[in-house]
Amino acid sequence: MNKTVDLKVFAERLSYLIDNSNETTYTLASKLGLTPATISRYTNALMKPKMPTVVSLAQIFGVNEAWLMGYDVDMEKSSDSQEQKITDKQLKFALFGGEVTDEKLNEVKKFAEFIKNKED
Repeated sequence: MNKTVDLKVFAERLSYLIDNSNETTYTLASKLGLTPATISRYTNALMKPKMPTVVSLAQIFGVNEAWLMGYDVDMEKSSDSQEQKITDKQLKFALFGGEVTDEKLNEVKKFAEFIKNKED
């Protein structure tokens, strides 16, 4: 999966989320460090958001980033109380938008393990 946002679907889904929440273009703009006009451009399919904005919006609304981007996946993130395992494909998408080699992903995993085990 790459990091392409379907502009029309993104606009529809973001509008739906705003309409069904206590958020407004003004409150979202404030939380994201953007202008209300930018949020309006998103909801009117006039402008694609950058990936960090998609991730932040998904966190604000508690939805799946891929769903917000227009992919045919569940809207809600799984709420299982058990620890969830993520696949390498999901990790590649989360960290790099899906565009990274297995070798580089393994380097990132090794570094993460190093940091985890590092004495403070």
